[in-house]
Order: sequence, then structure tokens, then C-alpha cells
Amino acid sequence: MIIAYVSVEAGVYAIQAAVDIVQCIALGKSFDLRPVIDRLDQLHQRGKLGPSTQCIVDASIARDIPWRRLDTESYIQFGQGKNQRRIRATMTDATSNIAVECVQEKRK
Repeated sequence: MIIAYVSVEAGVYAIQAAVDIVQCIALGKSFDLRPVIDRLDQLHQRGKLGPSTQCIVDASIARDIPWRRLDTESYIQFGQGKNQRRIRATMTDATSNIAVECVQEKRK
């Protein structure tokens, strides 16, 4: 079996649920899919990226730039090796501390 997933936790749960479903079918039992679907939706909502980070990831996909999530939040790596860049939300590994301070001081 080959699967694709965005969230590891949701992917593992989906595989476990698939095994349970097949076992029930093999035994001639019924299986209520609603709890499985609800749980997968919860895992998806909890694990999805924020809107700005998702836009950046979608742009990298459109440009065939490989990406991977480095934590359960919004820490993303684009590319590999010396060409890699990392972001957290909309800040990159090249964002200067001065730029961050300027953005935070909106009243000045």
C-alpha cells in the first residue's frame, strides 16, 4: 500500500482505520465511518498550515521547489543543501532582526 499524507499523525490514523475497515468487511461486520471521518478532520484542522504559510508553500509547489515541514507549527524548509531556505510563518532565515523590530514598532 502506498499513501500520501500531509500530517504524519493523520496518515498513521488513516492507515490504522483502513486496516480496521478491511477487517470488518472480511468478517462481514458493519463499520461506522462517521467517527473516523470526524477524527481525520480534527487531525487535519490541527495540523494544517496558516493561510500565509500555505500560500508560500503553494507557490513553491507551483515552481517544483521541494519543501518539508520541520515541526508541528509553521517551520518549513524549501529546497535542499546549499540552496535551502527556511521560513517560520512569513519570516525567512534571511529576515534581519532590524526588520523584525521595525515591523513590531508600528506606532513610530
